[in-house]
Amino acid sequence: MVKAPPMGMRVFLYLAGDSHPVDQHVEQALRRRLAGQGVLFLGERDICDADRGLEKRKSAFVRMSDHFAGKQMIAIGRSSGGRIISLAASEGAPLTAMVALGYPFRAPGSDEDPARTRHLASLQVPFLILQGEADYYGARELAMERYPLSPAVRIEAIEAEHDLHLSQEQWDMIAARIVRHADEQRWTARLQRTISGLARRMSR
Repeated sequence: MVKAPPMGMRVFLYLAGDSHPVDQHVEQALRRRLAGQGVLFLGERDICDADRGLEKRKSAFVRMSDHFAGKQMIAIGRSSGGRIISLAASEGAPLTAMVALGYPFRAPGSDEDPARTRHLASLQVPFLILQGEADYYGARELAMERYPLSPAVRIEAIEAEHDLHLSQEQWDMIAARIVRHADEQRWTARLQRTISGLARRMSR
């Protein structure tokens, strides 16, 4: 098991899509931009080793997230990785925030599968979905119209397809958006703690 990071360190947990390691360029692009001083970045192999299959990967992810409980922990998932992290959050994984890169709303050429989207209606953990305008698993407009979504879920369109073959500039923008999403939750948590502290003082 990975050693727990120092207090205050931000933790990113990344899960790839079913095509891993073909989609390894996504993890590499994010690791280069997000890992660094004060940040721990763990990728697919760090979390799941050689385990494949949704349930095995979800169990491995939950074990890792439990290990970092109490830290500022942001989960990032590409395609099926996004489905796994959001399922884990719906079952109580102690995440601060989540980001999906190309959420697999509906498999191309297949019927609707409620198991892919049902839990999105009741999520409590802030979930940012960056969805390609040409994503064949469902673009932003279609997803917003078709699926019930919790207020914690936000979908933003990006110029991309599902496989996320992007320019360096686009990756810079995506990494910056992920960091901003994480920062928003940190400040929200601080504000909530401040309000709770004031309420306790006033009730004395």
